[in-house]
Amino acid sequence: MIVEFPVTVPDMVPLTRDYISPPGAHDTYADLYGYGSSDPRLLEPFAPDIAGTSLAGTSTLPELLTAVGQGGAERMLEMLTSCGVDAAIIHSYDTLDHEIVASVQAASGGRLIGIAGASPAAGPEGVARLDRAIRELGLRGISVAPYANGLCADDKRYYPIYAKCAELGVPLVMHASTHLLAHVRNDCSHPSRIDQVAMDFPGLTIIAHHGGWPWVLELVSVAMRHPNLYISPAGMRPRNFAKTGSGWEPLLQFGDTLLRDRILWGSNWPMLPIRRSIQEIADLPLRLASREAWLGANAARLFGLDTSTGIP
Repeated sequence: MIVEFPVTVPDMVPLTRDYISPPGAHDTYADLYGYGSSDPRLLEPFAPDIAGTSLAGTSTLPELLTAVGQGGAERMLEMLTSCGVDAAIIHSYDTLDHEIVASVQAASGGRLIGIAGASPAAGPEGVARLDRAIRELGLRGISVAPYANGLCADDKRYYPIYAKCAELGVPLVMHASTHLLAHVRNDCSHPSRIDQVAMDFPGLTIIAHHGGWPWVLELVSVAMRHPNLYISPAGMRPRNFAKTGSGWEPLLQFGDTLLRDRILWGSNWPMLPIRRSIQEIADLPLRLASREAWLGANAARLFGLDTSTGIP
């Protein structure tokens, strides 16, 4: 089976210049990925994803994003199904209400698994909301973005969130790569900081989102020390993983051997088109068992999906 980790919550509309969250510097992301552009060429890579679906009539990328948002779980599932994806993990940062994520999850018949966004800025009230998101709304994990909060991942202000994750027994998804905010340190989620969190919370499952680039080798070394640490190179072009000098070489080396069972593929739609991302994984020099693990078996096991149906 194929499980996408992750896709963006379909109801986050409009996905144009407000793609991630304030402050305004996040406009850089929107500009980089063309979310606000009407240039029809930007839609071309996504055309195979929506061919034969009700989304095929869209003519620009912002129009597609809005159509998926307005269509909610039904439109997202239509696109995923057309790409051969059985289930997907959906997540947001703390800027989206947990109720929205839960509503998408509920409407999907279990094929879209929701993650709750968290920020230390919300204080004890935020931790209480996380408890409700998991226990009452049925979400299946918690996501933090250290760079977006301007705090390093091992800052003690995050620790009540980490403790709640450990208490609830759900995975922590942590942004773990470079970012584009010029006023925030680039190493907020450096592997050494993730290492410290893993040492302080040995029972906590951590998913290093975006694969740790450009510190991939260091993240691999930390993953070897902590069996509950997973690596997701989501949103990064798989075709680059095999390129000499890309920095991704350790992911291929150890993701095909010692860490095979802890790599989670994801297009991080709409950062990458889904079909193209899957094909680029298929083209990598990976053994069949590794490719199947990356594309879905690992995520299915981690989030308790039935491998025959893709449903919890």
